[in-house]
Amino acid sequence: RGFSLFPGTTWYGPRGDANQNWGSSINYKCACGEVGMCSNGCYCDGKQTGTLTTDKGRIMNKSRLPVSKIEFTQSQKYKGRLILGP
Repeated sequence: RGFSLFPGTTWYGPRGDANQNWGSSINYKCACGEVGMCSNGCYCDGKQTGTLTTDKGRIMNKSRLPVSKIEFTQSQKYKGRLILGP
């Protein structure tokens, strides 16, 4: 199971290590897709249209925290907003 993370998304841990996942143990996957809790695939893959959708996940591997930087690409096709907090 699992679905693609929002295209062009990378977050960096405390040592500058790049990660392409969010709340999942598998790169390029997100938490809701990995556990099958999203309708029509994963919301964070940028393919949802017509309505505001929300994905969330916790980064449980404490050795990858704190998140030092997040990069993501936006285009006319893919848009998103990211909120990072406790």
